[in-house]
Amino acid sequence: MVISARCVLIVIALILATTAIPTVVNGNPGLDVRVNNPQVELGKPFTLTLRFNQRHPSLDAIDLTPWRQAFHVMPITDIEKRPHGQRWQVRLYPYALGSQPIPVLNFAGQHSQALVVDVTPAVDPKTHTPMEFRTAINPPRPWLKQAVYINAELISTSPIMVVETNTPTTASGVVYPQRVTHETLSAGRTRHHSGWIWFPQQRGTQTLEPLFVVVQRDGVMTHSFYIRPPRIEVQPLPPYLPATLPVGNLQLHATTTSPRWRFTDRLYSLGFELLATDVLPSDLPPLDRQLHSRNALTLYTATQRLITRFDRPMTSTTHYQIPFSLAHSGYYSPGSVQLQYFDPHTAKLRSLVTPLPAYIAIAPVWAAMTILLLVWFLAWAGAGLMRTAADALRQRWGYRRLLQHVNTLTSVVELRDVLRQIAVIEAWPPNLSLSAWAQQWQTRHRPIALNPRLVVELSQALYQGKSIDIDQQRQMLRGLCYRRFPLLRWTTTSRPLKT
Repeated sequence: MVISARCVLIVIALILATTAIPTVVNGNPGLDVRVNNPQVELGKPFTLTLRFNQRHPSLDAIDLTPWRQAFHVMPITDIEKRPHGQRWQVRLYPYALGSQPIPVLNFAGQHSQALVVDVTPAVDPKTHTPMEFRTAINPPRPWLKQAVYINAELISTSPIMVVETNTPTTASGVVYPQRVTHETLSAGRTRHHSGWIWFPQQRGTQTLEPLFVVVQRDGVMTHSFYIRPPRIEVQPLPPYLPATLPVGNLQLHATTTSPRWRFTDRLYSLGFELLATDVLPSDLPPLDRQLHSRNALTLYTATQRLITRFDRPMTSTTHYQIPFSLAHSGYYSPGSVQLQYFDPHTAKLRSLVTPLPAYIAIAPVWAAMTILLLVWFLAWAGAGLMRTAADALRQRWGYRRLLQHVNTLTSVVELRDVLRQIAVIEAWPPNLSLSAWAQQWQTRHRPIALNPRLVVELSQALYQGKSIDIDQQRQMLRGLCYRRFPLLRWTTTSRPLKT
C-alpha cells in the first residue's frame, strides 16, 4: 500500500507539471518561446515568455525585429537570471486580424519554435458587440513639410466612448494629435475619429512609431490599438525654394473696420489675420516685419495671437494688432503684405499681395470746423425747408377757403376780389391789374394754363360794363385751384367767403 501511494503521488505531480506548461511546437530546448493565450482580441495584448538555457549572453541582446513586423513588442519584466539560464517576458499587441505567425528567433546559435496567434475582432465589453478599427494615411507620398494625416477610426455601437491618442516624438518631423470627433452613422453605429498630423522634416523613407489609440469605458482602459509603423516616402522640395518657405495654403484678411477717417496725434490699431491651412505653425511668416513707419505714419510693436485647431484640415489663425498714429492731415497707406507659399496639391509656388486699408487723417481743429459748417448748413437747409413747407400749408389753406364759396359768386366785383385773394395767398402785390395778375400767374405756374380770353372778358366787364358769363369764370377759378392743389377737389365744400 505504501508503494501504491507513492506511485499515485508521483503520477499526480507529473500531471500537474504537464498541465502547467503551455504547449511547445517543435521547439529547440536551447531557446524556448511560450505564449500564454493563442487567441486574442485586436487591441488587447498577449504575453510571450522567452527561456534561454544559458546565462550568457544576456537576452537583452536578442533581435526582436522579426516579431515587430506584425506586433508591437513591449517588455514587461526585467531579464531574470537563473542558475541554469535566463527568463524574459514581453507583451505583444497585434496590428491586424486573422492568424498571425510569430516568427522564429535566432540567438547565440539557438533558434525558437514558430507559433501562431489567432487575432479576433475587438468587442465592446459593455455592449458585447464587435468594434471595427481602421487606419488610413493621406497623402501616401508627401512633400517635405507637407501635412500628413494618419487617420484612425473606431466604429462601434456605443455613442459615448473615451478615445485618446498618444503623442510620439520623432526626429523625422513634428507630430500633433488630431482632435477626436464622434459621428453618428446608420444602424445605431458611431464613428469615433482620431489620429495624428505629421509634418516630415527629413526627406526619404521615414518611419513613425509607436502610434496607438486607447479606448476607455467607464474610466477603465479596455483596448489599446497599435498601428503598424508606417513607412512613408517623403519627396524633397524643389531646390529653388528657400528652407523657411511655408508648405500648405495661406490667406490674409484685414479685420479693421470703417470708418477710415482718423484724427491726428491719436493712437489707433491696424488689425489683420493670417489664415493657414495644413501649415506647420513654426513656419508661419512674421508679417509685421514687412510693415514700417513712413512719412507721418508711425507704426509701433505688434501683438500676435495664434489659434490652432487640429481638425481635418488643420487650421491656424494668427491675429495681428499693430498700433499706429498719424502726425499730419492727409491720405496714408500702411502698404501691402506679400505672402509666398508652396502649394503641395499643385506643386507650384504661390504669391499673394494683399493691400492693407488706407486712412485719411484730419486734425481735430479742422474736424471741429467741418462739423460746425455741416451743422450750420443743415440748420440753414432745414429752416428753408420749414419755410417752404409752411408757405405750402398756408397757400393750401388759403385756396381751400376760396374754393368753399366759389359756387356762390354772383357778381364781377366778387370775382375780382377772389383774384385779389389769390395774389395775397401767393405773396404777390395785392393791387395788381388783371393783366399783371395774369402775367404773374403765367410766370410762376406755367404748367397750369390760364385762359387769356376769360381774363379779357373779366376786364371788359369791370371797366366797360359789358356782360359776362359768371359760370365760366367760376369754372376757371375752380380749375386753377384744383390744378394748384389737386387734393382740394375731394376735401372742399362750397360756402360763402368771409372777407
